[in-house]
Amino acid sequence: MPRKLFLGVLLVLSLSAADVDLAGHQAGQAMLNDIVYGPDGRIYKTIYRYYDQHNPEIFVSTAREKIAAGATEGFYYEALALDAVNKLDAAEAGRLYQEALRRAPTDDMIQNNSAVFYLVALSDFTKAEALFRRAYARPFLPGFKIDYFENLLAAYLARQKYREAIAWLDDYLSQLASAKQCAAALKNSLAGQAYGALAASLPNMDQASRDRLLALSQKWAKKFPDSAYLQMYYGLCLHETAPQKNRKKYRERLTRAYQLDPSDQQIQNNYAACLVDNAEYAEAIRILQKAHAEFPQYFYPPYNLGYIYFIQRDYAEAEKWYLLACGLDPQNEQALAELLNLYESWSRDLYDRRQYADGLAAARKMTALAPRDFAGYFYEACFYAALGARDAALDSLEKAITLAPDKAKKLAAEETDFVPLRGDPRFQELLK
Repeated sequence: MPRKLFLGVLLVLSLSAADVDLAGHQAGQAMLNDIVYGPDGRIYKTIYRYYDQHNPEIFVSTAREKIAAGATEGFYYEALALDAVNKLDAAEAGRLYQEALRRAPTDDMIQNNSAVFYLVALSDFTKAEALFRRAYARPFLPGFKIDYFENLLAAYLARQKYREAIAWLDDYLSQLASAKQCAAALKNSLAGQAYGALAASLPNMDQASRDRLLALSQKWAKKFPDSAYLQMYYGLCLHETAPQKNRKKYRERLTRAYQLDPSDQQIQNNYAACLVDNAEYAEAIRILQKAHAEFPQYFYPPYNLGYIYFIQRDYAEAEKWYLLACGLDPQNEQALAELLNLYESWSRDLYDRRQYADGLAAARKMTALAPRDFAGYFYEACFYAALGARDAALDSLEKAITLAPDKAKKLAAEETDFVPLRGDPRFQELLK
């Protein structure tokens, strides 16, 4: 049996405050993509004025008719700009947005929508930032203020402008007056995602930004001691800043967050992560099973249960939960990598216990999951050789060599399981 061929990811539970286990640039970009691309792949969602997603032709034709009849309102030009964006005509969209802004210089929605265009289509961050700030400063409808704030916050994160993102978040939190407002502002929102992403990005920040975020997190947690989310974020910042030094404080903050809101799925998940960090596996399992029962479509509880059972070497139970997680999010590369890592560790464990038939079954699961990777076939060959199945061993070895000739040949030449095969002409031919 060769040395371990797969390097397990083994990323412990999500540190982000939402179903985005990404930090910094990736988290910000994910937020921007959510803002910019609608479910049909077209750019911009249906939040924009007078835009009927089911009848875009009527929307655009009406705007053209109004302009032809002498209408001067900026939002008609914005309508044509949206149509140009959907047609991927950036030059025309830019011209129309400039005209819309000229005709309606104080329209916050046009400012916001054009800012998204300048940011995503033209990568003009300076102009986009100015427009986002103008929209945020004087929204016509107060309800849109949070949208403008979140858009710029996502833009800062996407460009790893951590200092600006921290200052912008601090400005926003300064307007909250109660723990209830904090919950409304941070729960299942882009602002909450951004706070979690900033916490996860702490190791990548410059020292001044790290110190600033930690100080602000402490300030807001102290100001609102009954805000579960602010306690959680402060704990995450402590953990990311100095995991060993802040272990006790991290545990205290996450425990407090869970006590304040034990039914919140993100708090449940991050509290479980804290418990795992302290090797409190039984309690972490209880919390995650409860979370899964309450939120059966939420990816992280089954994924994290799989992780816990894996590190406890309960491979069958780990497989059950990893498969459930992969079913909830089939494109999640992290979950697929962990499942592959599980099958490799499981097959090696069975090999060490000389349970070759069961080990072969685990190796076959590797090849089923990653049919273009040589490692699973190489493990199959080892098990077949150990079972005395010469032809099957050579068949699997041939597949491994086809996928990774140099690596597989080198390993095969050194592999003690293949000693009985070395005199076989087919084996010798494969290693040429």
